[in-house]
Amino acid sequence: MKDGVKNSTADVYSYKGYAYLGTHTRNGGEGGVRVFDMKDPANPKEVTSFGHHEGTWQEKVIVKSVNTPNFKGDLAAVSVQKLDRDSDATGGFLLYDVTDPENPEKLGFWEDTSGARGTHELYLFVQNGKPYVMTANNYADYYSHGEQMDVHLVDVSDPANPESIYQFDPRDHIDE
Repeated sequence: MKDGVKNSTADVYSYKGYAYLGTHTRNGGEGGVRVFDMKDPANPKEVTSFGHHEGTWQEKVIVKSVNTPNFKGDLAAVSVQKLDRDSDATGGFLLYDVTDPENPEKLGFWEDTSGARGTHELYLFVQNGKPYVMTANNYADYYSHGEQMDVHLVDVSDPANPESIYQFDPRDHIDE
């Protein structure tokens, strides 16, 4: 509990002595990512939060070191899911510079335009020096009537301008 508000923790990611805690829908969402200094594990200290996005919740966060012409430092990818699929909120994922974990800076946002709830799961990874985010946007194919697929591969080399480079629906690859 912080400032009298209970938060419901979702996924936890540990990186360079800090714990990044995604939040679930308790208290109407918008809990963002809570950051704890874990240098003294017996006395964790909440130092900040980030990734608050109106009408959504932020379950998943992944942090990796990235070095591209557009960004060098520690990059956080944060899933964004709408509390209500029919709301005006936007789902997708946020990108933050967490090189200084106690002073995160928003870099960009990738929007799921399918009409689904947004990004349920994601993973940030670096391959051949290039950072990507793999997203799972459940039922994107259904809600977009086949215009969008459930899984996207997004190039985040320029975190201010994430670009979807490939998408597919896993159900299309199941042998029946």
